[in-house]
Amino acid sequence: MDLQASHEILVIGVDLETCRQKTLRFFAKNILVRYDSITIVEAESVNGEHPRFWERVEAGEAANRMTLANMLADLKAEGFQQLDDIMQLRQGYQSKIFHTIAHLLDGFFGIDSALYNLEDDSHWLSSVRRQQIQAALHTCWLLKVAGRSTGYNPRPAPSPALD
Repeated sequence: MDLQASHEILVIGVDLETCRQKTLRFFAKNILVRYDSITIVEAESVNGEHPRFWERVEAGEAANRMTLANMLADLKAEGFQQLDDIMQLRQGYQSKIFHTIAHLLDGFFGIDSALYNLEDDSHWLSSVRRQQIQAALHTCWLLKVAGRSTGYNPRPAPSPALD
């Protein structure tokens, strides 16, 4: 199976190449998500001065919110109705959904991250960050990143029995 993912990475730097290098270093050091190949799609990467920059930021945040909403709906379908229900979460499917929700809210990058703010380790832009970007649009970039892993198997084969 072939895993392909696309992300919008918000990064600040003096030029596209600086931002590209920061982004590639981030992926090289990331311990949670490993792709066989990372491509910065320069033709789809935009500077803060681009007319569609804010539209794409908003779309990325909306996609992250939709991912959260879908995961919360999954938890509700499993019987999770209120905060106190955390104490009854069973290890397995329910706890994994909850764990992924926590990662999105806490700023851990994952394959489900549509927009990732590399500067703040966040899936969102704070009002302070928005003001900083507005004050220096030319130094902010939204890089389109394509990640790919070949031979991806979400359910690894069982380990052979040891003699």
